[in-house]
Amino acid sequence: MKEPPEARDKGAPDHEMGFFDHLDELRRRILLMLYGIVACMLATFYFGRELREFLLKPIADQLPKGSGAMITIGVIDPLLVDLKVSFVAAFFLASPWVFYQVWRFVAPGLYPSERKLVIPFVLIASVFFVLGGVFAYTLALPAMFRFAVEYMSGSVTPMLDIRENIGLVTFMLLAFGAIFETPVIVWLLTWIGVVTPEFLASTRRYAVFACFVLSALVTPTPDAVTATIVALPMIVLYEMGIQGSRLIHRTRRR
Repeated sequence: MKEPPEARDKGAPDHEMGFFDHLDELRRRILLMLYGIVACMLATFYFGRELREFLLKPIADQLPKGSGAMITIGVIDPLLVDLKVSFVAAFFLASPWVFYQVWRFVAPGLYPSERKLVIPFVLIASVFFVLGGVFAYTLALPAMFRFAVEYMSGSVTPMLDIRENIGLVTFMLLAFGAIFETPVIVWLLTWIGVVTPEFLASTRRYAVFACFVLSALVTPTPDAVTATIVALPMIVLYEMGIQGSRLIHRTRRR
């Protein structure tokens, strides 16, 4: 049932879309995301080799001197590696466009005044996503590979496959980019009324436990130092989500 025109005039959110309309809109937004990523990928693939060397640096810095370069087994593995690296770089480059499409999908359920927050949402979400990748590259990956290399005995000579290790690095970058979206998701859920600051605060202890479990799942090395390095920013991000949720809740009540 459609809302009367007077409800719209008062700034009510749209609730006219049915279930299949939402699915069709979701499909459309995902396609637009992919178009933007592919467009950026056309540019990043040109720098595929440079990006590959850049992403392998956290591993190369931890290897013993004279250990040699990475190996490859398949003939087309370098091409596949460059394609994967280019895709991940394009995803980070196109992240504002991706988050803009996310906002456009959510916007019909918001009030017209709330839809004007699209620019702050896109900027904040993009910044946190990039910060997650930076954290993984500068702290998590070096700590993880340092432990792995030190664990090797003196009789073991590392011969690392480039495809496998690039896959690990790109996974960590995307995973931490998603993890750093935690406060943004919490703020958005608070804004649309799904969660409250009281609920978030009451589940803090469970969230801390979940952060350590998730850090153990994300990091392939089983050392406590790397797991702690990964878990601590998750806890800080969740706390940021709680504090921001309280501010948003007070603003919406006013």
